[in-house]
Amino acid sequence: MAGFFTELRRRNVIRVGIAYGIVSWVLTEIASVVFDAFAFPPWAIQLFISFVMLGFPLVLLFAWAYEMTPEGLKREKDIDRSQSITPQTGRKLDRAIIGLLVVALSYFVYQQFFGAGTGRPELAGDADRSIAVLPFTNRSADEENAAFFADGIHDDLLTILSRISDLKVISRTSVERYRGSDKSMPEIAAELGVATILEGSVQRAGDRVRINAQLIDAQSDKHVWADIYDEELTAANIFDIQQRIATRIANALHTTLSDEVVEDIAIRPTASLEAYDTYLRGRELLRHETAEALDEAESLFRRALELDPEFALAWTGLARSQALRPWYQYPGPAAIRTMDTYIDKAFLIEPDLAEAHVTRGLVRRRQDMFEGAELAFRRALTLNPNDAEALHWFGNLLLEMRRPDEALANLNRALELDPLSPRLNLDLAAALELAGDYDAALDQYHKTLEIDPRYVYAYSEIGWMHWDLLGRMDEAVRWYRRGLEIDPNNNALLFQLTQLYLDLGDDVAAEKIARHAEASGEEDALSPMLEVYQFRGEDDKTADAAQRVLARQPGDIRSITALGSTLLNDGKSREALEMLEDRIPHLLSEPPPEIDSRIDRISLLIATTLIANGQRDRAQYYLDGSSAVLATGLRHAPRGFDLSYDIAKVENLALRGQTDEALDELREAIDSGWRFGWGYLADRQALASLRDHPRFISMLRELEVDVAAQRARLADHRD
Repeated sequence: MAGFFTELRRRNVIRVGIAYGIVSWVLTEIASVVFDAFAFPPWAIQLFISFVMLGFPLVLLFAWAYEMTPEGLKREKDIDRSQSITPQTGRKLDRAIIGLLVVALSYFVYQQFFGAGTGRPELAGDADRSIAVLPFTNRSADEENAAFFADGIHDDLLTILSRISDLKVISRTSVERYRGSDKSMPEIAAELGVATILEGSVQRAGDRVRINAQLIDAQSDKHVWADIYDEELTAANIFDIQQRIATRIANALHTTLSDEVVEDIAIRPTASLEAYDTYLRGRELLRHETAEALDEAESLFRRALELDPEFALAWTGLARSQALRPWYQYPGPAAIRTMDTYIDKAFLIEPDLAEAHVTRGLVRRRQDMFEGAELAFRRALTLNPNDAEALHWFGNLLLEMRRPDEALANLNRALELDPLSPRLNLDLAAALELAGDYDAALDQYHKTLEIDPRYVYAYSEIGWMHWDLLGRMDEAVRWYRRGLEIDPNNNALLFQLTQLYLDLGDDVAAEKIARHAEASGEEDALSPMLEVYQFRGEDDKTADAAQRVLARQPGDIRSITALGSTLLNDGKSREALEMLEDRIPHLLSEPPPEIDSRIDRISLLIATTLIANGQRDRAQYYLDGSSAVLATGLRHAPRGFDLSYDIAKVENLALRGQTDEALDELREAIDSGWRFGWGYLADRQALASLRDHPRFISMLRELEVDVAAQRARLADHRD
């Protein structure tokens, strides 16, 4: 062996190998820059490197077998050893190697201090660490390997990147709008407010997966780097590729993955590719949030857990598929316990799984346990500070907790990460509305329509502002009708328009809309007709409609309120109290519950009913609790269809016997633009003490004149 290495040195094979290695490195670095400058496809540089690597053993064999002589190149075995000039050739190679090392070192120093470090162009926006990861193109051939797999990998990569605290990562909702877009990278980057864009594709065939990823500097529209990952199709390889891509992006943007993040993403969620596939399909269905999609998602998560019971994300998905059920389907205690069990199982497997904390926040919100929900969302955002979804849900929770300033901070942060989400833009407008900045709220609602002109709920929210806050019911009708032009069978809009026509005093038009809602077959389609019956004073029909709704939705507060009010107006105060004790026993328990913003308005009905039954001392607790909530100074309820906060104050004061103060509050409400539910003023049992007061009668006539004028304007506009 010693003789072999001696012969390698004598024939200059080692020197040739060193020289070839240095030249290859320099040429590869130069090629990567040149190929990128001319926008060569990613495979070009890989082909170049392959040829260079293939040449290395060939050069070594050539150096072993041949020798350069004064007469030219000759086979080594044909040369007389005494005539060999390999020592002189070796000295020349030494000088060449030294020269090449100087060149290589100079190039390396230049790249580190004046270039881009690794042969890539320097990012024009390096100071702005922000990225949009466009939806990966699905290049799989058969339907079995459909787009859900590419979307799943895209989602997972977004989750990893969002864990980098000093990196702005645009969420999927916004980047989804650029799927298949022909806009240039600079255009997309400008609209999303980012410095870099990652695009890629996924091809799945047999037992192989090929993922192509390219990072682009948006300002120069040039590739920062591009790579192809061609691997055996296993769950471990998929997660490894995602981690490698995230690390390259972090390096390119001059940021780093923290030790905690590195440890977390090193955890492989599952070793089962089939379980991962099944989970991805379920997760995609969660986005639809329809009853059918959620049912199918739940089945898929259960299947994934059959394949891998230690798959924490699947346990989380199972809980979320139930937590996202339509909000009117209030989950019972058993359902809540089940969801908690699923999340607990996820935590046992991965204690710091951000998705599980977000889901626990949703579950606590479903329980009306706001403080628990807040803790869960805060923990999720500690683990993943760039989770736009968690920021959005937390912002909405803070809205419900009547903390608009904090809600705005979270929603604005979410909007930075998800600027093109119609739902998020809409909820930001709602926060501005609750904070009392009506002009800004209207502007934001209109901005939502600029993003998506077919987003019907923006039309209803603009209509609601004109109706409830500005007193322009005729203008509100036009906005609701524009929404119904897009979605004629939207039951929520049909219900609102029914109530709006009732406030305009047009019960014929209201019944027409309500009947249309009833014909749509929606689960709560009886609710609009309930409002019509109540407006007309048709007590039997009101009670029947309320009972039919409550048979499907036992906790429907709107129906309970209508039924209780009808019984009180009929002088059946004892029956009203028994109905409340039967329908909402937790609100009439001993000791009574804490009165907060969730139940302060139903507490007024409870107080009215207790007073009618001679239990004024007991009613006082509910009046005091309602007063405490009203004292926060937030004049209007969030989106809903109870009395506005202005009228809640009037009722509270009237029930306390403070007639002058109640009338002053009513005056202020009318002057501020309140019109919502005004037609029920004369019939509400809580206001019975005001009915014969001259000021009350005068204000009621004033409202009648104003509403008649609005009804006339609407008719003129329609003509």
